[in-house]
Order: sequence, then C-alpha cells, then structure tokens
Amino acid sequence: MEKKMKGNMLNYKKKKETIEKKTRELSILCDIKACVILVDPNGEVDTWPENPIDFNPIIQSYKENLNHDQWLNDVFREANESLLVKLNSKLEVVEKRIEFLKMVYGNGVFEGSTYSEKETMTAQLQWL
Repeated sequence: MEKKMKGNMLNYKKKKETIEKKTRELSILCDIKACVILVDPNGEVDTWPENPIDFNPIIQSYKENLNHDQWLNDVFREANESLLVKLNSKLEVVEKRIEFLKMVYGNGVFEGSTYSEKETMTAQLQWL
C-alpha cells in the first residue's frame, strides 16, 4: 500500500509540473491571469502561482464574474432546445412509420398482393 502511495505521489508531482507549465504558457500566450488549484494524493492543496498575492486576485475576479456567465447557460439551453426539436421531429417520423406498418401488416395488406404492389408498398415504407 505504501509503495502504491509513493507511486501516486511521484505521478502527481510529474503531472503537477506539466499542468503548471501549460497554465503558465496559456497565461503568457493569451495575456490572461490564470491559476491552478490541485489536491495531492494526501489531500494537501497546491496552488499556482504559489504566492497568495498573485493567486487571490484571480480567485476574487472569478467570484465576481461568476454571475456574469449567464450567456453560457443560455447557449446550453438553446442547444438543448434545438436538440429536443430535432428529436421530436424524428420521433414523429418513427411514430408515423409504426402506424403505417401496423396498418399494412396488421390488416394483411401484403397477403394476396402482387409482386409489384409489394415492391411499391416496400418503397413507400422506406420513405417514411
């Protein structure tokens, strides 16, 4: 168990370095303030930047702007509504096809039909 914990800690340290490096690069490339909050396998909290003077203003800005992110909620709501409209239209097509199949097979329409009539009905089924 102790060996596994040491392996987890070593893995954490490597990933932490990579995450901090990528965050630093992102901050420089995009000219933004960024920070990282990590929790190690022992439950200890690590932050980047480590200095609270640099870290705290970023967290404060996030808290202040948290309520201004309503547009993101609106985007997700609109996307979900659009998806529901598409799913409902597909459902209507499926329900119509089921009704048509019930009518055709339930009433024995295929029984006694000629080959060309069967082909015509089969073609109509494919278009539903």
